[in-house]
Amino acid sequence: LSINTVSNSRVLVAYDFEIKHSNTNNQRCIAQVIGSNVSLVGGNVEESESDNGFQRFTGTVLDIGSHTGTRTYRIQFRATANSAQIRNASLTVIEMTV
Repeated sequence: LSINTVSNSRVLVAYDFEIKHSNTNNQRCIAQVIGSNVSLVGGNVEESESDNGFQRFTGTVLDIGSHTGTRTYRIQFRATANSAQIRNASLTVIEMTV
């Protein structure tokens, strides 16, 4: 998800997704909310799951970066084995000029 901003923009990022790991041998999957040309308060958001049932993660993070131009936000998903899944993922951003 990309938006155009000015240097005094602040962006509220809302995320929502479900992840699961189907392997029960101490494996896990990780989903991160990250971006380009951003400065997320507290750094990138990272959620992980090692259970074989879907777990929902929902939250918000504020981008206080001062980038003028395009800022890009994404959910990055990875797993320690091939048996992980992500579903029902969404990102919403609200740009505010201060």
